[in-house]
Amino acid sequence: MKRNQKFFVAVPADKQMEDRNVDGVPFSIPIKLLPEIYQIDSTNIQGHQLDVVYKFLDYEIRRQLGQHRDLWKLNTHQFFLKEPIKGIQGAINVFEGFTYKLARLADGHFYVALDLSTKYIDKHCLSHYINEGNVRTFENNYKGKRFLYLNGDNWYTIELLGFGKTIKEQDFIRDGSTFNVLNYITEKIENSRADLKRYVKPDDLSMSYTYPGRTMDPHSGATSLARMLYSTKDERVKSLHYLSIKDPSRRFEAINNYISSYFKNLKFNSGKLVISNEPLVEKIKNFWIPELLFHNNQRLKITGFNSGMRDFAYQRKQLIKNNGVINRTSFDAQYLLVPDEKYIDINLVEAFKNNAEFLIKKLAPAFDKFTIIRYPVKSCTSATVQIQEIEKALQRHQATQGFALVILPDLDAFSQSFLKTFHELLKSKFYPNLKVQCASAHNISSFFKPFSSSGKNSLVEYRVVEALKGRFSSYLFYLVLEHLIVNRKWPYALAKNLFYDIYIGIDVHDRHAGFTFFFKNGEQIIFHPEEVPQKTNSQRVEKVRAKTLNKVIYEKLKLYIPLFAPNPNGIVIIRDGRSFGVEFKALQSAVNTLVSEGILQKDTVKYGVVDLHKQSSVPIRIAAKTNSYDRLENPVAGSYKLMSPTEGFIFSTGYPFQIKGTSRPLNLSMKEGDLDFMKVMEDIFCQIMLAFSAPDKSNFLPVIIKLIDTLLEPLTSTREVNEEDEEDEEELMDIN
Repeated sequence: MKRNQKFFVAVPADKQMEDRNVDGVPFSIPIKLLPEIYQIDSTNIQGHQLDVVYKFLDYEIRRQLGQHRDLWKLNTHQFFLKEPIKGIQGAINVFEGFTYKLARLADGHFYVALDLSTKYIDKHCLSHYINEGNVRTFENNYKGKRFLYLNGDNWYTIELLGFGKTIKEQDFIRDGSTFNVLNYITEKIENSRADLKRYVKPDDLSMSYTYPGRTMDPHSGATSLARMLYSTKDERVKSLHYLSIKDPSRRFEAINNYISSYFKNLKFNSGKLVISNEPLVEKIKNFWIPELLFHNNQRLKITGFNSGMRDFAYQRKQLIKNNGVINRTSFDAQYLLVPDEKYIDINLVEAFKNNAEFLIKKLAPAFDKFTIIRYPVKSCTSATVQIQEIEKALQRHQATQGFALVILPDLDAFSQSFLKTFHELLKSKFYPNLKVQCASAHNISSFFKPFSSSGKNSLVEYRVVEALKGRFSSYLFYLVLEHLIVNRKWPYALAKNLFYDIYIGIDVHDRHAGFTFFFKNGEQIIFHPEEVPQKTNSQRVEKVRAKTLNKVIYEKLKLYIPLFAPNPNGIVIIRDGRSFGVEFKALQSAVNTLVSEGILQKDTVKYGVVDLHKQSSVPIRIAAKTNSYDRLENPVAGSYKLMSPTEGFIFSTGYPFQIKGTSRPLNLSMKEGDLDFMKVMEDIFCQIMLAFSAPDKSNFLPVIIKLIDTLLEPLTSTREVNEEDEEDEEELMDIN
């Protein structure tokens, strides 16, 4: 803490501490214990005291949870039961637990914000898969992966660096002394509650590891005590996701059970820490669903909690079907790339093409037709070679500019990993000159059946199977809608302008930064990609360089403001994830320059930067009490909870949308600027209601961020790490 321009370390008065030196860079820092003891009145905590109270209280809760014999700690605020769910078939264990965070609300009280969490971990130890005989062949499959390490009763997350000798042969040095790995871990697990000795064999390989996200000297361990951690995106755990989906009643019941089991015997400041067993109950406010505007000036307006609100999503879809897209601009060249005849019949291609063209023309009359380009399929080759074959076919037809709908080869002929890599390479290879949308030959062919005409020269004609017409119509509608979005044809807009005239969404996916410019009511939305340097494996954030931000924001605003929003009243940057200050500086610089050029009015334009988090560090959930039943339901879409005047949560997936499980929130926080935060919150909710790709379903993200994900995410081939999986330095200190 900083007091009177000096830095101090605050120490709890009931803790013993001696004068010491703390090693730092570039020099050692002396710390001397001062004699003064300060008192804080818990009923009247002053602003400058808040950090001390919060840090002391949060640390004590985490420390005591971390010492609980039934829990293991993934990171600072995530804890899991040591017993997995019973009865799960297969090679993966499912561990249930919770994410916890201490929060102080506007009423001045501290609260435990707690939500459920699930982790997927291999049932077998690493020694089950790798040994002296195969280590050279398979070691690269495991390097850099994360594992749960069972160090006696102390379980924690590690990142594997490599393998060594067998544990009976491998030694390591710690604090100047030499230890043998087998002897060391045998002593560690001797009295552990779990029977770990049965897993450890002298001929198991040793391994070196670090704590994730930390630069440190490697530690030594045994492969027989390490179990693979699986990401929620891993194909192997998809069939288990249903276990984490809980409706509000079941979710809050589980939350209350965790509070009762693990938060009731906590102590703080030599006394018992009293935490209520009941969740906070209060009246929650909500934003109203905005009126929507479709082509032909058709509108969708909800006036109350009636059948119209219940049918809102259905009506939104029907109005697109009946009126087509609102954006009626012309199309660039359109291509239909299909595998050679060995993989898909040319008559089937024609049948699909006719159906697709008919629907696209109905929704967007400016569309003309697809030009068919056949490409050879190399079934026994790499995805890169297959892309080269497609590139040759495109060059032969001079089809390197425009938009392409690519039919991927039959799934039966290729592995899922090949098709995934092929899909990613295909989109990134030709971007941005040729923008690609993909479809599956397997899916398409499943709807059609060949019919032969009578006569000597009978022709084969493919038609949709009568019983599958409904499913095919739905499949084709969503596929065509995605293709129209790739073509920058927006289905509908808001009927009224937002509070602020211009919103700029910013996000980074691998080598591309995406910028979405949203003007007034959304009839004009401009998407702009910008290539950026690829981040390294050590980077944990997605920062856009100041030079790129300055260039794009200034140039695009200068071009678009006179066209779409003359004399705007506000410009808001919505940064997906964490902003770094450079966003506000770039916006401020652009505003100042545009004011000097007469494009903006300094006295009327407000501007600022708001961070948007899909996953908040505060795991807040809300549920609505039903009037006549003792049960909980999801809140009304548009419900919101303010944590402070500049931070809040929006729940956008509740009623009238049908969802499995419990509505999760979007976290917004204003970082800099002179904006009215409540107006920004409502504007963001209005943008969330612009569900372009799935108009009959709920939507989680505002359109300015959703479009970046839709248009850039397929270009990303690197593995993204969830924030919840990452260690921080406080966690690593606890492990040591």
